[in-house]
Amino acid sequence: MIPDYKKLVIYYYTGTGNALKAGQWMLDEAKNNGLNAEMRSISKKHRTYEIDHSKDDLIGFLFPTHGFSLVPAMLFFLFRFPRLKSTVFFMNTRAGGMFFKWFTPGLSGVALLLPMLIMKLKGFKIAGARPMDMPSNWISVHPGLGPKMVGKIAIRCEKITRKFYHNLINGKKPFRRMLIDIPIDLAIFPISLGYFFVGRFMLAKTFVYSSKCVECGLCAKKCPVQAIKIKNGKPFWTYNCESCMRCMNICPENAIEASHLLFAICLVLFTMVPFAWLFYSNYEVFSFLNNYYIEFLFNTFAMIFLFIFLYFIIHPLFRFKWFNAIFRYTSLTNYWRRYRAPGVNAKDLN
Repeated sequence: MIPDYKKLVIYYYTGTGNALKAGQWMLDEAKNNGLNAEMRSISKKHRTYEIDHSKDDLIGFLFPTHGFSLVPAMLFFLFRFPRLKSTVFFMNTRAGGMFFKWFTPGLSGVALLLPMLIMKLKGFKIAGARPMDMPSNWISVHPGLGPKMVGKIAIRCEKITRKFYHNLINGKKPFRRMLIDIPIDLAIFPISLGYFFVGRFMLAKTFVYSSKCVECGLCAKKCPVQAIKIKNGKPFWTYNCESCMRCMNICPENAIEASHLLFAICLVLFTMVPFAWLFYSNYEVFSFLNNYYIEFLFNTFAMIFLFIFLYFIIHPLFRFKWFNAIFRYTSLTNYWRRYRAPGVNAKDLN
């Protein structure tokens, strides 16, 4: 039976515009079909709307994949979402690419399974779910994809997104692609846990500013979770950072880098932690610590503490040009192109 939806509302979180672009394609199709439709950013600054829907509304959630899970900001938004009788669907953007003429997919992990479970337990009907392999934007790890490659990937994703929308509207329950990925998605679930409880906090402390910073403050103004604070005119990344890559990719001066040197220093120092552990394990008073799980927690908190400690020491020193230059020129992002979704500018990102 074809559902008779009265309105389409899409809640989205975006870093560099991939989820925004996918939502715009759906909105375009909805308006062409005469369906009342709107998009709502879940960023803290723009969350001024009331959440109130009827059972005839179709509600979408679009978000990027972080650490093989949904971005934490969207996860917490779903936890707070009121219980309603509406129908929902999900789309996660993930790291798409190309190998010669073949399109390569990203991995979702639990980015779709977890929100589906949450909303199902809240009593929502689930109309569909699909991963979307938009161009990868993880500039901390790889250079921004070339314009031709980005264009080809975007054209493919647009066709798939528009088809997905029509399947939703016609009641076809589009889950096929998600179901194909389930075995590998479940296999990498432990990585999702590691990212959520540990990895995201460490990645937040790898962002630094270079001497090219002109103190415009755009990074702080545009941060979707207000994780960037301005200290003495310069950006400072707090642990609320989602590593969405927005700040790095919209900076007009390309003055934001991911410090690979800082990450390397932390890893080197971290290898010294086991020596302290061996020291304690030789004393009976510390024998209760001689447990795999306790050791894992100890190492985890030690690693996070190292990042906190080093970041607070290093950040003020970036005002010295020679010190700043060391971290700037040892960062691979200093030599890599940036990325924003095709047709998306800084002013479009909310």
